[in-house]
Formats: sequence, structure tokens, C-alpha cells
Amino acid sequence: MFFFFTVSLASAQPPLPDTLKLTVKEAEDQFLKNNLQIIIQRFNIDNASAQIITARLFPNPDFNFGNGIHTNDASQGPAYKDQSFSVSQLFTTAGKRNKNIQLAKIGVEQAKDQFFDLLRTLKFTLRSDFYTIYFNEQSAKVYNDEINSLAKTLSVFKEQYAKGNVAEKEVLRIQSQLYTLQAEYNNLQVTIDTVQSEFKILVKAKPDAYVQPVYTYDLEGKSIVETVPYQSLLDSAYTNRYDLKLAKVTVDYNNTNLQLQKATAVPDFSLSINYDKYGGYGTNFLGAGIEFNLPFF
Repeated sequence: MFFFFTVSLASAQPPLPDTLKLTVKEAEDQFLKNNLQIIIQRFNIDNASAQIITARLFPNPDFNFGNGIHTNDASQGPAYKDQSFSVSQLFTTAGKRNKNIQLAKIGVEQAKDQFFDLLRTLKFTLRSDFYTIYFNEQSAKVYNDEINSLAKTLSVFKEQYAKGNVAEKEVLRIQSQLYTLQAEYNNLQVTIDTVQSEFKILVKAKPDAYVQPVYTYDLEGKSIVETVPYQSLLDSAYTNRYDLKLAKVTVDYNNTNLQLQKATAVPDFSLSINYDKYGGYGTNFLGAGIEFNLPFF
């Protein structure tokens, strides 16, 4: 027994009231203006630059003041007249300060490379989504025309089958082709909707908006790439790939940090000047001292 199935005609995506028409340049401008992730990453560069200022600072001197409160020996006068002062200054050794400054400078380079690598990656995603939407929509229009045409053909074949002019297998063949095209069309629409969602996140468009890429292309410059030597492309990648630069800077950072950690084995020292008005040695005692850790362990 033979069954006929109803086939709905595919229709193109109707323009929505909030259709957002964008060129590639407009999409990039809106992306840079509205993307908060870029702004946050930009602030990381300023934070890293501030670390250079901090690394260049010298340790603050320490000041100590003491005043007598009570004594059992009143021969030197009341206890409150006994006052002592002490000033000490820490000095770093083995170039620790310079290594910290160098680490901070490399940290700035890392932040910049991370920022530009993020920017390059997101711009690549933005452009890929833009062209994916555009060309998939062009494909969807072709599918729509083919489905409408094939649906009309199926309707004619059904009429001829009812009159006995067409074999049943020919009707089934046309109907099978129509179902295949509809399934491919639906998959294409799902792809468009998925990429649309990602693209709208990048440009911070309204969730209910429909992005319609505006693009006019030509193939006049298609032969330019063929004239560029491979070595030039490779050199350009070494120069302009920020992820590669980031990897190199990370190696430099770790090497400098290793030198700094080795330098910590050399103890720092403090110089101090002490004054005691009524010290145990005599009145108006003035002394100097040095303090450093013993690197036994």
C-alpha cells in the first residue's frame, strides 16, 4: 500500500524587526567598543607596569624610639629622662633589586603579548563567524530555491501518478530527495543560529536581534598569496604571532626568576645607628651595628 506524505515548503529566514546589518569593519569596531574582556585584559597591562615602580623602590629605613618608665636606681635621675633612638637601613645583595625590576619589565611584556594574542584570537573568531553566517545564508537561499522547485515537481509527479502516467518508485525518489534537502537545510539553519549566538556575544548585540552580514567580495587579489615566498610567511609568523612571543617571554621570565631565587641564598644586611642618653656604658652613648642572616641552612 502506498502512502503520500505532505511536504511543507521551505521559506527563507524572514527579516526580523531587530535585524542588525553589519560590515566586517563595523563588527570589529563594535566588538572593540563593547567587549569587556578586552578592557579587563587592558587593565592588566597597567597593573604590570605598576609593578616596575614598586620594584624600583628601596626598602624604607626602620626607626625605633624608647623612653624610660621606671628604674630602681635613681642615681642617674628619673627614668623618664632616659631616651634611646635607633635607625637601621636594609641593603639587598646579589643584584636582587635589579632582578626584581627585570622581572617586572618582563611581566609587562607578558601582559601585552597576552592582550594582543587575545585580541588576535577574538578578531579571528569574529571574522570567521561573520563569513560563516554570510556564506551559509547564501547556501540556505539556494537550498530554499531547490526545495521549493522540488516540492512543485513532487506535486506534479503525484498528479501524474494518480492518473497512472508515472511509476510509484519515481514519486518516492523525488520525495526522498526532497526530504534529504530539507534535512540538510535544517542542519544549515542550526549552524547559522549557533554561529549567530556566538557572534552576538562578541559584538554585544541584543539576544533577540538577527545579524545580517553585509559583504561585497571579489577574487581580484586571490593570486597575491601565491607570489609571497614561504620563508617570508614564516618570518612574518615569527614576528607577528603574539602567542609565540609570549612563549619566548615566559622562558625569559623563568630564567630571570631562577637567577633571583639563586640570589636569595646570599643574605641581605642592615646597618644601624643607635643612641642612648643614659646607656649602661655611659651617658649619650652612640653606637653602630650590622645585622645579617647566617646562611647555614
